[in-house]
Amino acid sequence: MAVLSVFIVPISCFTNNTSKCVLLVIEPSGDTYELPVLADAGVRYVLSDPVESRTSTTFTSDTIEFWCDVPDVDVDIVIPSAFEYLMWDVCAVGGYCGGVVDGEDRWAYDFFPKTGMIDASVFATCVLRAEDEFNSSEGELHARRWLEAEFRRRLGDAPVPVSVMQPSRRPFD
Repeated sequence: MAVLSVFIVPISCFTNNTSKCVLLVIEPSGDTYELPVLADAGVRYVLSDPVESRTSTTFTSDTIEFWCDVPDVDVDIVIPSAFEYLMWDVCAVGGYCGGVVDGEDRWAYDFFPKTGMIDASVFATCVLRAEDEFNSSEGELHARRWLEAEFRRRLGDAPVPVSVMQPSRRPFD
């Protein structure tokens, strides 16, 4: 008769939403990983008996300490793409986080072309379409200039394929 073994594989995920790198420390091993700004980290471990497993997480301004009583853990750190840094700047810094357009929640990527290239001007237009709130041409011109400058700062002067305008994978995907 075959015996079926059941293993549970939890993944604990963390995102560094601070403005500086933080350390991810796995205890009790003391393994340490640097987590850049906006990076995602996943900690994966195998449980053969979930009733006996214990974990805890402690956060400070510069450290994430993850304690797990399973001796072997895997860590996967996903570094954000230039696109993700751009979108963070556009929303968190600039306040252009999308809005309601024609009764539906919209974000800039809803207006990106499906294929081809995208340049700073098209990007700015997509962001402003998602906002749907500009009433003065002077305000829109100022916003457009800032958005185009952010695009160039993060992605360069040349148009980029729309396919790079995607979020990164999640840990362990």
